[in-house]
Amino acid sequence: MMLNEIKPNQNCQIIKIDTAIKQRLLDLGLIEGSTITKVLENKGMDAYEIKGSIIALRKKDTNNIEVNLIWKLDL
Repeated sequence: MMLNEIKPNQNCQIIKIDTAIKQRLLDLGLIEGSTITKVLENKGMDAYEIKGSIIALRKKDTNNIEVNLIWKLDL
């Protein structure tokens, strides 16, 4: 699953980053194994929370970030 496919408030774990701006994303804290949450969805850009910070990413860049959903059980 790609990062742009998750819904707001869904948590996921970054599996692979394969984009031209990979170094910029690494500098922002998007590293493989990190947990990321979509907090806002917009037409061309979405906002994500990672390590306590909110960052905006263009959808064309999130097309190349592979993630796995993290399921939370409400007990």
